[in-house]
Amino acid sequence: MRHAEDGRLLPEISEGAVSRPTPTRAITEWVGRFAWRKAERRKSARGSGGSREWPPSFLYEEGYFRKDGHLKVSLLTTAAERKAESFVGDGLTSAQLRRFYNEVKALEARIEAGGFEANAPLVKMLRSKVAYACPQRGNQKIPKSFATFLWEHIKHIRSKQDFEDFCLMFEAVVGFFYGKGGR
Repeated sequence: MRHAEDGRLLPEISEGAVSRPTPTRAITEWVGRFAWRKAERRKSARGSGGSREWPPSFLYEEGYFRKDGHLKVSLLTTAAERKAESFVGDGLTSAQLRRFYNEVKALEARIEAGGFEANAPLVKMLRSKVAYACPQRGNQKIPKSFATFLWEHIKHIRSKQDFEDFCLMFEAVVGFFYGKGGR
């Protein structure tokens, strides 16, 4: 038997024998793995954009959806395709996309029936749903790129025409999303 400095008896350890982890050592190792996983989740939650602020700040642009009184063609073609491609790359699922798309389509029906002014608060409330799905801390249900897309476009909705233009763009994004292999 070996003796510790304080006089306690220590068990003999033969050559090649593996020492069993003590409860405190096992707990320490577990806590270390937990902390590492938590740090990894934080890094991945930030996404490729680094530590950008959430919600994103923006400058309102007059005529964001329109140019010379007509809907910008690029919003329904190149911009929608680029956005859909980035969403597929960021791991957005079709369920996550459909959740917001269905919400927008339901609002579109309400606006048709009751007018934009009566439903404008509900349009702006979409932002709170986006914030809930992509919180600063905790479980992010949607990728930050998708949340930023929704956040910025909803902020630009000031009229029924803006909302209709956003619906068309969102519809184009959904189409390209499935075309680019979104699942």
